[in-house]
Amino acid sequence: MDRSAAPRAMTTRRALLAGIAGAGLAPRLAFGAPADRLQNARDIAEASDPVIGNPAGDVTLVDFFDLQCPACRAMEPRLNRLLAADHGLRIVPIDYPIFGPRSRMGARALLAAQSFGAYEALRAKLLDAYGLLTLSGIKTAAIGLGLDWDHLHRLMTSPAIAARVEANLARGQALGVRRLPFMILGTIRIPGELHYADMLDLLHSARRHQI
Repeated sequence: MDRSAAPRAMTTRRALLAGIAGAGLAPRLAFGAPADRLQNARDIAEASDPVIGNPAGDVTLVDFFDLQCPACRAMEPRLNRLLAADHGLRIVPIDYPIFGPRSRMGARALLAAQSFGAYEALRAKLLDAYGLLTLSGIKTAAIGLGLDWDHLHRLMTSPAIAARVEANLARGQALGVRRLPFMILGTIRIPGELHYADMLDLLHSARRHQI
């Protein structure tokens, strides 16, 4: 057995986190995006966006995600664990449906559910569901939450909700989002899936480097 493997793995992990944090604090270096478009996550979040966790939290995590993205689904329990561990965290999920028409349907359902105060509950159910998103699956989840399906469905297909989805896509494109999940934690950009311990380390780093 190679006794040096564990220290090397730890060194690699620390180097990875340092690189992510460093890129987040020097935004001109990643994706070629202008620095003024990569501010603190709290400045990227908009008033109309849903919020999970502490609405008055001192650190904001903006989470671009797609309901059909496997890595996004894998991140969900880690983000929930992070919220449970740190009550100063404010998560702003941004529906970014790039996996096709089913993803757009799911994004519209979530944004419609926000009008009922049920965004977080429906999001949890749909992220936990197995297989492809379907309209019948969304309907079952919504009714299970006690939502008025007819009203929700009308909102889902409304021009206002469609416009919000397009605005989210435009926002992500302007920030250079090319893979999911894509998170901005304070001033740190996280392009991809990370383990819980790494997210916790970056949360502490983000809090130290608030601007």
